Amino acid sequence: MPGRPPEHRADPTAAGRLLPRVIGVALAVVAVIVAVPVLLRSGSPATGPDRGVAPPPASRSGPDAVGVEPTPTPPAAVRLGAAGTLAPAPAGVATPTPTLTPTPTPPGRPPPPSPSMSPTPAPGSTRPPVPAGSLVAWNSGLCLGADSAEPGDGTAVVQQACGSPTARRFRQVEGPDGTLSLVDTASGLCLDVDGGRDGDGVPVVFSSCQGGANQLFRARPVGKSGGRIQLVAEHSGKCLEVADGSTAPGGRVQQYGCHPPGEERIRRNQSWLVAA
Repeated sequence: MPGRPPEHRADPTAAGRLLPRVIGVALAVVAVIVAVPVLLRSGSPATGPDRGVAPPPASRSGPDAVGVEPTPTPPAAVRLGAAGTLAPAPAGVATPTPTLTPTPTPPGRPPPPSPSMSPTPAPGSTRPPVPAGSLVAWNSGLCLGADSAEPGDGTAVVQQACGSPTARRFRQVEGPDGTLSLVDTASGLCLDVDGGRDGDGVPVVFSSCQGGANQLFRARPVGKSGGRIQLVAEHSGKCLEVADGSTAPGGRVQQYGCHPPGEERIRRNQSWLVAA
């Protein structure tokens, strides 16, 4: 019989020498794979050991910009503190102060007095009650009266301290057309625009009642004045007023062009309160 060829057997010594080489090559490949991204990142122009983290992208503007609108800074006078509370303005920041522009005074008239209520009695003193029928001037708190304790024809009408001997009380006598006469209850004399003249500044006097248009008046309410009225002379259409806005006893009473309601609430020298 022909002889069988000899069996081929692997050399265990050669396999033992090959295995370490395969492992070494595999480790080298892994090291290269790990090192390449690190090298790429360290050599990037956008970053580096001295550059730190890359800056955020520049903000965009225009119609294609997307983002949140900036929060406006509060005014310098008031800033938001912690938790949304109000904090004082920083030191050195000036707060603008609004100013008021005065209303021009019409030519030929004195400037209006500063708005004020009737004079307040000094602490510890009391003002006597205003007698019924008195006409009280708004600008001064004084009553319509005479420059004499016993007025006669032609006696000047002035303002006096309410309840004094020269202050007068009046009875209103109404006419059929809505006008009224103001009659002094003590003397029976009427308020009269002297001589029936219709100009500004004509004085008001006491005179015997005769029913003329210069002794007739219409009561015109002054809005937002606490029930006060203007007394409009029937013959001239002008108002009785305390001349020059005087607040002193003895200030004379005259007729003058009527103030519009807004101006009269400032001047107040044409407004009268009828004491009940």
